[in-house]
Amino acid sequence: EAAAAAAAEASKGGRKRGRAAAAAAAEPAPVEEATPAEEPAAAKGGQRRRVSDGGASAPPETPANANSQGGSSEGGLGSGGHEKRDLTKQDYVISFSGFPDDAARYKKVVSNSLKGRVEEKEMPSCTHVVCVQPLKRTVKLCAAISLPSVTLVTSDWIKACESAKSFVDPKPYTLSGVQCHGKAWEFNVSASLENRQKKKHGCLHGQSFFITPNNKPASRMPDSDLQMVIRCAGGEVQEKPPNSSNEGKVIVVSTEEERKAWSKYAKYAKTVMEAGHLLTCVLKQEIDLDGGKLQ
Repeated sequence: EAAAAAAAEASKGGRKRGRAAAAAAAEPAPVEEATPAEEPAAAKGGQRRRVSDGGASAPPETPANANSQGGSSEGGLGSGGHEKRDLTKQDYVISFSGFPDDAARYKKVVSNSLKGRVEEKEMPSCTHVVCVQPLKRTVKLCAAISLPSVTLVTSDWIKACESAKSFVDPKPYTLSGVQCHGKAWEFNVSASLENRQKKKHGCLHGQSFFITPNNKPASRMPDSDLQMVIRCAGGEVQEKPPNSSNEGKVIVVSTEEERKAWSKYAKYAKTVMEAGHLLTCVLKQEIDLDGGKLQ
């Protein structure tokens, strides 16, 4: 009987353990909470953008931000208050001053190799004017020196660009120092640029000029070229000669060879100025009404 009782008790315990095991098997295992993986950088940036809408974090990089780091933007130079971007190849507008026929090779370098643009006439649209050495007093030089947007450089700049196969910093190649042509004219480029920088307007601002009709093209710069030089320097060009109604207000520009043309206007003129003296004034960026008088 004792043995039978022990067996029955053992059987009952086995059934209890079986039911517990079955219940444990049926109950789902607890799920361990996963540790989130590190958020990718892009996702983090996206999260910061959402937060930044409330002003709590730095703004995301936009094309304007990228622009200040050398990228490009359709917003234009300096848009959004950021630094101005570097000039693109197409932004370079180059003109050549005083070169003989060999300038054709340089022009091909600019257009074909460097993908810039060559300008022949409109100096205000230029970014750089390449000047021949020794320097020649050309209409391009006389017009460009009055324009803060134009950098005057030597041909060494184009050579450096050609070697680099890209436009390079023009600063080491900018025109500088004393330039002259015998006793005909002389000026210091650095001093001229300082004079230009000091002025809010061009060196001829507030002055009106009448150019006598040029019957001797070899004696001076053509009328149309003189007009461009005067206007680039801030002066005004009058189509009619001075008379009693504007006496003492207009500068007559001419040459000694054209005495017959200007002598009849002299009494009404502020002064009669030799054309070459006017060009020297522009190169120096300072008008001198006492010099270069025709009398």
